[in-house]
Amino acid sequence: MLRDPEDPELSWEDSKKLLAANPERPFYAPGKTLLEQFAKAQKRCDEYERRAQYHSDCAGGIYWTCEKDKTDD
Repeated sequence: MLRDPEDPELSWEDSKKLLAANPERPFYAPGKTLLEQFAKAQKRCDEYERRAQYHSDCAGGIYWTCEKDKTDD
């Protein structure tokens, strides 16, 4: 997981608490290929019973969000 440049001292446990409070928060997934990144992102989203969705960032990379299925509304 990448550290927040505005708060580099944020611990992993504190970061997990923030994610639990806001599972829609965007994140970067580690991996050299899209499939590796997807697997890591989906594993994280599975904790919240959501699906991983990728988005392009302005630097040509990919970030992820955990989305609710539309049928859950």
